[in-house]
Amino acid sequence: MIDSSSTRSGFGVSGVSGPSGLSVRRGRIGGSNVLRHIAEKPAVILNLKNEQIESFVVGAAGFDIQVATAHPLNIGQRAIVNFGSSASEMGIAIPGVVHWVGSGATGPEVGIALQERLPEGFSVSVPGCQRNGIRYACRVPGTLHWKDGASTSCGAVAVNYSRDGVCLQTPGAPPVESRIQFTWKTTTQERSIEAMVRWVIGQEGGFLMGCELIDDIGYSLKGVKV
Repeated sequence: MIDSSSTRSGFGVSGVSGPSGLSVRRGRIGGSNVLRHIAEKPAVILNLKNEQIESFVVGAAGFDIQVATAHPLNIGQRAIVNFGSSASEMGIAIPGVVHWVGSGATGPEVGIALQERLPEGFSVSVPGCQRNGIRYACRVPGTLHWKDGASTSCGAVAVNYSRDGVCLQTPGAPPVESRIQFTWKTTTQERSIEAMVRWVIGQEGGFLMGCELIDDIGYSLKGVKV
């Protein structure tokens, strides 16, 4: 259970720091003027269909936000993320959809894909990770396809993803800058994404391969469309 009193002193997640002091100013999101509230280490409010839930920001970047919450949420569930400093206070509100559920140091965590980009001032780095996007652990088995003279394929597993990329674990790897396709099966259909290989690291028995997606988003690995 997350102690809601921690919103007065921090996110409730170690290693995350927020802007000092308190300021309120107008910004523009989605073509309308809204009040922007930046409190010291603020929580956010998730507006669901019939309730409001206070949650603590673990990471926020681009079109993505990762929060810790004591309330169970499901992949595909819609939510509006309100960046006001309290449930009764109006702030920037951005609709989104849950694409990832997991657990963190304080309990359950969820990843929410937003319909609009976060203002730069709301970006929060995940502890230990200075990347521009948030990476989410997953395990999606499938098949890797690429052309290296002749068409080649081998088994592969997607081990993490972000909005713009995916990391594959595979026994064989194409050269860096190769264009690849990763396919996997759900309970109802076969799906695929295309990507460009950006880096390859050898490991015992195989490789880890970082790929930048082409005309796809990483949320599709979890069956989520935005």
